[in-house]
Amino acid sequence: MSAGLEFALKGDRLDGWKAIADYLGRSSRTVQRWHSHFGLPVYRMLGETGGVYAFSRELEDWVTTQRESPGATAAPALALQVSDRPQSAPRSHVPEEPLQNSPVRVPEKNSAWTLTDKAYSIWGVLSFRNVTTMTRLFREAADMDPFNGSALAGLSQSLMVQGMLGQLRLTESHASARAAVEFALEIDPDLPEAKCAEAWLKVLKERDWQGASRAFELLGTSHPTIRTRVGRALLHVAEGSASEASQSLGRLAEEHPLSQTWLGLRCWTDYLAQDYGRARDHIAQARHSGKAGRVLYSAEGLISLQWEPPGAAVEHLHALMEEDPKNKLLESALGYALAASGKTDEARQILNRLTERDSATGRIPHYCRAIVLIGLNERQMAIESVERSYELGPLWSLAFHLDPILEPLRDEPSFQAFVNRSYPQTNG
Repeated sequence: MSAGLEFALKGDRLDGWKAIADYLGRSSRTVQRWHSHFGLPVYRMLGETGGVYAFSRELEDWVTTQRESPGATAAPALALQVSDRPQSAPRSHVPEEPLQNSPVRVPEKNSAWTLTDKAYSIWGVLSFRNVTTMTRLFREAADMDPFNGSALAGLSQSLMVQGMLGQLRLTESHASARAAVEFALEIDPDLPEAKCAEAWLKVLKERDWQGASRAFELLGTSHPTIRTRVGRALLHVAEGSASEASQSLGRLAEEHPLSQTWLGLRCWTDYLAQDYGRARDHIAQARHSGKAGRVLYSAEGLISLQWEPPGAAVEHLHALMEEDPKNKLLESALGYALAASGKTDEARQILNRLTERDSATGRIPHYCRAIVLIGLNERQMAIESVERSYELGPLWSLAFHLDPILEPLRDEPSFQAFVNRSYPQTNG
């Protein structure tokens, strides 16, 4: 049979998950699940990594088979023939129901989609510790179903969070995140979570503020998830709007009161906005409710340097380090406070320790070194450390143009040149 005749018999071809989903009146996520678990006839071009396509006549035959299969009750979502359903019907009006009674259904506990949904739910209670659980669930879901674009997009974002929080080497977390989101977009170019992950990379790695702004503006109305809102708040910081970022994160923390991370980020943005009184109030509330976390401790340490005399800050920082002894930023804040108290030898001991590579991330915490160097009034070396930190891209590097601890460097021409070069959107 010729290729042309075979094409004609199979019906019109639909290219891409979006076209297939639109034809069936479902979301791309649903049709991917139907393909993985129930045999929806979808083909892949150029082997396993190419785009996907399907034939409308085969899709209609599959719907009919599922509806009329002996021993299986048709799901309400398949009550109509595809050809009878208005193609302009809003997708949101169609129930997202799996084929619950299909004889080929995979047990729910082994479903990649169940793992994916479980992983996404962790964003509402995200903490420094459970982000590793979230990453593991996304990775398991992607291993079970390598064409699960939502799992790959979620994996990309969770890897970026781990890099942002200092749990993973930034070069590796960004590279893996990029690979995951590229594959997710290859599976479904219109997948909102993948677009959101791509926008995160523009903020955290590529420093493409304008590109990220355009992406988040579109996602803000069509896909206003936690990931979109946090990404937009981080972009506000990079754009120089710490107060706006604080307001956004504040609303998020109120909506998700069990999450430590959003409150910690809010306190950090309050610090950047130099609203230390409000930040201290939020920290006190967190303490009373049993919340802690790496970002919250770090923000409290930085605020202590701005709010308290050096001697009191030293005592405060010693207490914080007992609660989070592996926090390099707290250690650097202690070095700064010791230098300000005249205890330069102790400060230099801390500086020497910070020069050693971190055992967990394999990198030197350059921002932390810069803080101690500022306390020791070694400004040029501090500027070099700030620039090195910016190249690596930790969370703190989004705000070097705002950071109060870097205030002594602002009159230095080399630091001004660095800010103008690194944060061009804030110089208008």
